[in-house]
Amino acid sequence: MTPPTGAVQITCPDCRDTLVPGRVDHSSLLTNGPMIVEHVPAFVCPQCGYSAIPAQTWEVLEQLAAGCAAPVRFATVPVYDLSELPDAGIQIPRRPQAT
Repeated sequence: MTPPTGAVQITCPDCRDTLVPGRVDHSSLLTNGPMIVEHVPAFVCPQCGYSAIPAQTWEVLEQLAAGCAAPVRFATVPVYDLSELPDAGIQIPRRPQAT
């Protein structure tokens, strides 16, 4: 998908590729539990998968978090605590520094 003429190109902060319009699933942990929103408009890096959600879309997500619409369905979400698995051998990757 090619951005419209005169559109600002957004560079991925992780790999420096150009973000393209796409959709992502977004999850948030609210005070009353998790919220998952599917098919959120975003700019997505085709190389590494980084995504950026536009400000106007964040406004819609905030309205959903405030309860302005009914969910389309409910899901049971598993919760893991890595602090309780000290011998799991999991290394936390560091985010590459932009150059």
